Amino acid sequence: MSTSMSESTLGDFSTLPLEVLEEIIKQLSPVALDSLSRSCKMFRVLTEAFVAHWHTFDHAVGRFFTGDGHIREFQDLMKVTGLLVSGEAALDFFVHATTATDLHALSNILQCLIVGDWLLTHGYLFAPKDFHLDSFQDDIARFQGLNPIDTTIQQEDDEDIRDLHRECIVRSWLFTKGSMTITLSATSGPPIEGIFSCHSTGEMNILSHEAAYCLFPLMTLVQNRTMLIRLQSPMERSENLAIRKQTNRGLEVVHRPSALLCANITSSLSFLSTRHIGDEHCYIVPFDNTADITRRPDFLECHSWSMAYTRRYNLFLTKIFKPTTPTPAFIVSPEDKALIMARFAVIENLVSDGLLAVEVAVLAIQQFIRDWRRQRTRGNSKAFAHFGTIVTALNGSYGPIIIPACIAQELFEFVITVHAHFRQVSMLEPVHKLRTRKSSAEVNIVFDVSGAMLNLNWRTLKEWAVAFKQYNILINIRRMHS
Repeated sequence: MSTSMSESTLGDFSTLPLEVLEEIIKQLSPVALDSLSRSCKMFRVLTEAFVAHWHTFDHAVGRFFTGDGHIREFQDLMKVTGLLVSGEAALDFFVHATTATDLHALSNILQCLIVGDWLLTHGYLFAPKDFHLDSFQDDIARFQGLNPIDTTIQQEDDEDIRDLHRECIVRSWLFTKGSMTITLSATSGPPIEGIFSCHSTGEMNILSHEAAYCLFPLMTLVQNRTMLIRLQSPMERSENLAIRKQTNRGLEVVHRPSALLCANITSSLSFLSTRHIGDEHCYIVPFDNTADITRRPDFLECHSWSMAYTRRYNLFLTKIFKPTTPTPAFIVSPEDKALIMARFAVIENLVSDGLLAVEVAVLAIQQFIRDWRRQRTRGNSKAFAHFGTIVTALNGSYGPIIIPACIAQELFEFVITVHAHFRQVSMLEPVHKLRTRKSSAEVNIVFDVSGAMLNLNWRTLKEWAVAFKQYNILINIRRMHS
């Protein structure tokens, strides 16, 4: 019966007009689309045709550049200047929509004149705000004559950049053509700064000249959820407007992720591992690059970050790494920076001695970074094992002890600190005390330690233990006799 049902269903689908089939496929998430393509030959052909039509650079930005050859010229412009596209247009691409009439372009301040002039010569008009000069060229010339970090002349409630935290955006300009709007936002560092400064994970989608990247596809495209970044209620008006754009698309707002999820090293939200653009958590759609100019290296996938959770905010932790040689700056995870600097120093010496071209050196450091991430074993493996045992105990079958993500991260830092300050550390199997009518469930954790380092601060460890007790996590550190 199931076979005939399947054949009947396929027969019904095969009689539908292609336009109807396309509308049905457009509603599918990337995971569902992939599953559909594997179900049978007919659906594989349909999905391949759909992907060939929709997953292109032309489809991503085509409605904003309708002139002959303008799309390819814009791709060339992105390649030369490092320009990135984010915002509604980028999310539209991943959900197979064409509703967005605004394109948000992110560029380093030093490249903005090139980008703005290109827009003006391709049919767009500069739409100055009250704080702008009437001419785009005059306004950017005046601004670049000031300290780029000094944003006092930027209107405080500028809604054009309300999707971003204002610290990373030093200036913003609006260009219009009919119903289409392009906001050009200038960053003091790499344009990716703008992505890492978004208010929520649902906004962290990028179009580069090479590919489209969704940094949190499971949450955004499958679960229809978006997690707040450096933002919690009550929010300001501009912040509410930014989040409302996400909820209007049907995304559920997550204020606090679960500790179990954040303590899982395989999760995209984990504080236990560094993430980078293009990693295994990202959904990537490569573009066909048919631009005629000489290919330049794309540094986007070298940028990295770490997730972190405090009692107030969910955070992206980043640092800027700027080599002294004339290469682009990188946004890197704080814990990556020292190793990256050390490895680049070797390449830098070869460059200064004339043994290695700068372009080759840049490509080499990209490979170094990727190789190091693949091989990397973070921290002390024994400490990780102890932390994993504690997490398992907290979520045991006897009834889980619910803690915030920030406490899980503090607990991990506590375990790492204990291992760093004693030469020998062992941990007894955690004891899960069941909840009774008179008392809450508890987990008792005992560390046996010896060989304390000189810089050990017992008071700090005890204060940490007292803080965990509020969450029914009882920690005892016992000194072993040598």
